[in-house]
Amino acid sequence: YDGVRIDAIVLVTEPAVEFYRHHGARYWPDTPVVYSFVTAQYARQLPADARLTGVPFEVDFEQTLHIALSLQPAARRALVIAGSAPWDQTLLAGAQRALAAHADHLTVEVLSGQPPDAVAARLAQQSPDTIVLYVSLLADASGMAYVPRDVLARLSAVSPAPIYGPFESFMGSGIAAGAVESFRARGERLSELVLQALAAGTASLPAEPLPSSCVADARQLARFGLDPKRLPAGCEVRFVEPTFLQRYWWQSLLVALALAG
Repeated sequence: YDGVRIDAIVLVTEPAVEFYRHHGARYWPDTPVVYSFVTAQYARQLPADARLTGVPFEVDFEQTLHIALSLQPAARRALVIAGSAPWDQTLLAGAQRALAAHADHLTVEVLSGQPPDAVAARLAQQSPDTIVLYVSLLADASGMAYVPRDVLARLSAVSPAPIYGPFESFMGSGIAAGAVESFRARGERLSELVLQALAAGTASLPAEPLPSSCVADARQLARFGLDPKRLPAGCEVRFVEPTFLQRYWWQSLLVALALAG
């Protein structure tokens, strides 16, 4: 990029921010910079003279567990699935902190760093009343890299128990429900910061994480016999299959009129 004019820089995840902090003054001394997907704790620890702002993230494992226990109130066991990548382990630590509050009624098993085939084999042995919490699996202990959403789809296909997860990108790939942040809202907030930085040379909106909200997959709820009425108030249920009358309303109306005549 030598000689290329860079109007703005978006740093994604903490390693990118660290690279910028070490080399930014040399390569982009006057270029406005914002970040995305760094932990809220990391963002709070950035020094004031770093002149950085952005959209940190804070995964709401507490609310995801609340949703899971609302749907499975009789559950006494939780299986947590995570990879070995730094991102996986950061998320796993957050999940374990949330699970610690339920230690009196949930027995927890953690599968960390195992390859998807091994995880699938262990997952297939679970009872249907187990709460399965899929954190992320970017890499296993051998260093093999994966796409977490693709791994989730493989695991969901063999799981006898519902799977819960903390990211909107997991929705539609196998999780039954979770407290997730809207990626659309993240993109909109990030674009506000970039536009502000381009106009003023720096961005000044507060670096606050976005709220999470309950989202559920109607197909997974039906698959595992989970009652959607147990979901928290206001929970968004996606992939709802239309009823016969909703799908064929005008044909049904013609039949009814013919029979009435």
